[in-house]
Amino acid sequence: MVEIGVEWKEMREVITMSDLVPSFKETLFDTTIDMSIDYLELGLDAVTDNEIIKQFPIVGSVVKLGKLAIAIRDRHLLKKTLEFIRTVNNGNIALPKIEKYKSELESNPKKMERELEHVLILLDNQIDGNKSRVLGHFFIAYINGFFDWEDFSIFSEILDRISIHDFPFLGEAYQQDYLHVSTANMLAILSIQRLNGLGLIRSPDTKFIIDNTINKNAQITELGKIFYSTGIEPDC
Repeated sequence: MVEIGVEWKEMREVITMSDLVPSFKETLFDTTIDMSIDYLELGLDAVTDNEIIKQFPIVGSVVKLGKLAIAIRDRHLLKKTLEFIRTVNNGNIALPKIEKYKSELESNPKKMERELEHVLILLDNQIDGNKSRVLGHFFIAYINGFFDWEDFSIFSEILDRISIHDFPFLGEAYQQDYLHVSTANMLAILSIQRLNGLGLIRSPDTKFIIDNTINKNAQITELGKIFYSTGIEPDC
């Protein structure tokens, strides 16, 4: 009798992030990719079964490595990775800066392995695919020289810990420079606690009463302004 685990292992090789780095680099700045498609809206089967999409190097790598069976997680990773690539390619990056970055990756395999594998791991960890767009905007800032790699790493770590449900509250604080919240709104309070813990807003302990309801103000920090304006606002 063959154990299910053994049979599954024979059907499918484990796909590691390092396996995907070369094809990720090849796909990242591929100008032939259709940038009008919202890859997050695609069904899981369409990601690997569509003959056109299957020609993208990173998709082809996953199909080849997966052999007979491609895990649901791999398909989700592909959707998020393709949306990340679409965001980067649709971004405002001067061609000389793209060529400079590509040249750096080709001349420095360690840099390519470190940076692109890091991006793939971040994408794989994301539950909500919309974060792949935000990460793409941070990567654009990195290639443009607005961020260095440490900046990109810090903002991507914050993105990993924030909830997309916090985005509207951060946006309101960004537009008004502060966020006025009723303590009766538990969703808002939880968002404020997360945003405050991540250093994106400053939440004072002072409270005041309006219409018999306890309220408080939270002010956005400089870090929060950069996070929102760079990563979230471009899609608003």
